[in-house]
Amino acid sequence: MAKLNRNSSDKQIKKLIFEELADNPGLRRKELIELCISHFDFTASEFKDRSSGGVVVQTKSRIGTLLSAMLRENDISENDIGQMYVQTTIRKILDYDDAVEYLLSILSPTKAMSKQRIYKMAEDEFRPLNDTSNSIRALMGSVLARLEQENRVIRKSSGYILPPVSHLPNTELGYYLNKSKTSDDLFDCYINAVHIKGGEWFEIYAVELISIYYGRICGKTVTAASVCGGSNDGGIDGIVETTDWLGFRENTLMQMKNRRAVMTSKDVREFYGAVCAEQGSRGVFVTISSFHKDAETLIDKIDNLVGIDGPKLFEIASLCKFGIIEENGRLILDYKLFLNDSPLSSASGAA
Repeated sequence: MAKLNRNSSDKQIKKLIFEELADNPGLRRKELIELCISHFDFTASEFKDRSSGGVVVQTKSRIGTLLSAMLRENDISENDIGQMYVQTTIRKILDYDDAVEYLLSILSPTKAMSKQRIYKMAEDEFRPLNDTSNSIRALMGSVLARLEQENRVIRKSSGYILPPVSHLPNTELGYYLNKSKTSDDLFDCYINAVHIKGGEWFEIYAVELISIYYGRICGKTVTAASVCGGSNDGGIDGIVETTDWLGFRENTLMQMKNRRAVMTSKDVREFYGAVCAEQGSRGVFVTISSFHKDAETLIDKIDNLVGIDGPKLFEIASLCKFGIIEENGRLILDYKLFLNDSPLSSASGAA
């Protein structure tokens, strides 16, 4: 299950509550809230902060409020001893992403399926039998039209089929890898592909990218590069050690955030505190999103600290040709790198 963050919508949190309770029937309120909060990507220090203004406490309160609303709306039920259950007439919470995933799972490249057949299958899958709402048909029709526009499905006279099988997977990641070959918005494809790969992959990728940047662009010798993420990393996700032509040695300490949320001055201040505590020569804070204005001001005041946001990350990747390569005279995503579980397996051959 994908991690949520403080900016997740009520719909996403309700879906999390529903799915966790469906998998773990009979939970009580406190147990369910604790289980849900474990799916948020808060830092270790945020989880330790139990003050009323802390983000974890505030998010728990928000989960509790949404849980109460779901009880009032009879989406879930609670017995006399406080155990909660999903109502038996409700099967799934359906949103746009669910509809895309479902459609791509039932269609094939060889056998066409009519729109009416798609609607009937979707209604049977996602709604109780006594539901007469047209919301499923409206959503499926909208998704079909969007997927057809994106060339992810093909409409024929006999119905809908998937495009011919290619070497790329028929997944969200495969979609952005394919799209990068024809789209004018390579940046969007790149950021989405990196985000899909997840936090651990991103940490390895960012350390390797900075190592390549130091070696190819700056002319330094990288003597060591490693990822040190985990619950006990002390706020440092990666280390790159270098020497220059004169023999000066530096250790660059890194933190990586594969999140959509804007990075705050608090995020930056905590990271720089870790850099100082570990006596790092430099600090590099890498995010696929952006920095708040206050965070940018703080970074500008510190000589040995830099922030790399999504556009800057894309610029470095393009410069180093790591994650982005040239094919048939245009830049595209390096599908071999993105399809590997670890970017290091491709980096050795590309560097």
